[in-house]
Amino acid sequence: MKDPCCIATRDNRIHAKLRKIIPSKKAILILAWSYLFALSWTIPLSLEGSNFAECFLFAIAPSAIICALIVLVSASGVLQTIRFAANDKIPAWPWCFTVLLSIWAIVLLINYPGAFSTDSVDIINMVSGLPFESDHFRYDSLNTHHPLAWVGFNAVVLKLASIAGIQGTGALGMLSFVQLIIFTACCTFFIQKTGTLSGSKIIWIASLIFFAANPLIAQYASTIWKDVLFSGFFAVFSIQLYACATTPREFFRSKRDVAIFVVAGLLCCILRNNGMIAVCTSLLLIAITLREYLKQIAPLCVAIAITSWLALGLTSSVAGAQPGHFSESIGVALQQIARTASESGHITAEQEEFIDQIIPYEKLPELYLPNSANPIKFDPEFNDEFLESHKMDFLVVWFEMGMQNPESFARAWCAQTEAFWNIDTATWYACEPGYPVDGEENYYQNKLDPYVEAESVSTATNLSISIFFPLFSMGSLAWITLFILLIKLLSKDFKSAACLTPFVTLWATYLVAAPASDFRYLLPLHVSLPLLLLILVSSSGVPTQTESNYTKAADS
Repeated sequence: MKDPCCIATRDNRIHAKLRKIIPSKKAILILAWSYLFALSWTIPLSLEGSNFAECFLFAIAPSAIICALIVLVSASGVLQTIRFAANDKIPAWPWCFTVLLSIWAIVLLINYPGAFSTDSVDIINMVSGLPFESDHFRYDSLNTHHPLAWVGFNAVVLKLASIAGIQGTGALGMLSFVQLIIFTACCTFFIQKTGTLSGSKIIWIASLIFFAANPLIAQYASTIWKDVLFSGFFAVFSIQLYACATTPREFFRSKRDVAIFVVAGLLCCILRNNGMIAVCTSLLLIAITLREYLKQIAPLCVAIAITSWLALGLTSSVAGAQPGHFSESIGVALQQIARTASESGHITAEQEEFIDQIIPYEKLPELYLPNSANPIKFDPEFNDEFLESHKMDFLVVWFEMGMQNPESFARAWCAQTEAFWNIDTATWYACEPGYPVDGEENYYQNKLDPYVEAESVSTATNLSISIFFPLFSMGSLAWITLFILLIKLLSKDFKSAACLTPFVTLWATYLVAAPASDFRYLLPLHVSLPLLLLILVSSSGVPTQTESNYTKAADS
């Protein structure tokens, strides 16, 4: 018979080894991440008839497998820091700019005068003095439905085109080309900075190939959407945030870097409301992480926050712009009420009477579209005026209905936000090229015909999406980001983890108020994939970049 003391000693050794491999906090973190990832596959079953209890139970087994895989990968050392040569000479920025501009300009010529969404057409009509009011754009004057910075950009470019004697599709082509130039400049800076911070020509080449050979980004470059320029500025802000976090002393020595950081942050704030949330949250966490540099970081935080707040407030006041409709902020809530109606959920007579004053309650089942609140918001009977004057009453009724119909509300949230967390969910990528003329089919002219077919761009885009689907799935992009965050937290690399704040915060805002499931909403994550890779393979400092090399690159 074995000595109990020997057995106890052996068990203690095993437990000690396990604790050494996976400390308790790390174990909780791995388990939580694994279970949430597994839930992203099982929760959609609730939309097919399963109850939520079953979905949570179904996630246990796969989460255990995922957890075991993460532990094995961590123990194998595969995710140890990869070191790059720090003395690689990064090619000058004109090479990168010229390559991107040439490729994307060709796509613009194929899709001339560019691609224009419904929102873009509304804005162009508004700044051009043409009729613009419709069921989906219920305003009769300048408004903040779209950011005034974006509206102003369209107005200025079209006015300059008019002064230059450029009219019609020529003016629209000029608008697309100006956006393309700005977006190209942002992506060039991002690529150059990625190469400089890694000190690796391989990383620089890989980043350039990612942008140059990516047909979807090429298509977006000449698509008039605020999300395109926002993504470019967001990528610049994020790479500057990484430079600030990993090489703060050299970063604050460079006035150029500091200025670009502030300007990019400001532009992100005024181009999207959730951009302000992402930027301010990131600045707060960086200030906490780099407490020793608080004196340098604090003024930048204040400058970005106050300047963006003043810019938004003063511009709106001076321009006399109408505020955007409250309905744009409560898409998920409207979807939850509509789903309750379509499932014949519990509702009191008083609640139904209140909803009726916004939109007929009995009409909601036919208007309900699981992944978009647009049919409800844009219905001719939707009463914006009543909703605007009863905001708090609406929130109270919504909360009460949620307590009465928790499963209907949960299913509505899952359906509305599924594209943002489910890897296997398709989405809408890009609008058709051209500009609608007199409400008819989009007009566009392939300037490279007959040398290049007009369908070549969309064909290349569809092929890329089918081959590299994880890079074009919003759910995949979100989980890639969260996986990198997990690795950084496990390795206690809190500076690099803080650099992921812009992406995680931006993604989280769509879980709360997803307007639709368009890929453009997470385009900033797609554009910033080279930075996410760099954060994954780097430690809290620049991989092996020397101070002198960084300083020279920053000041050049």
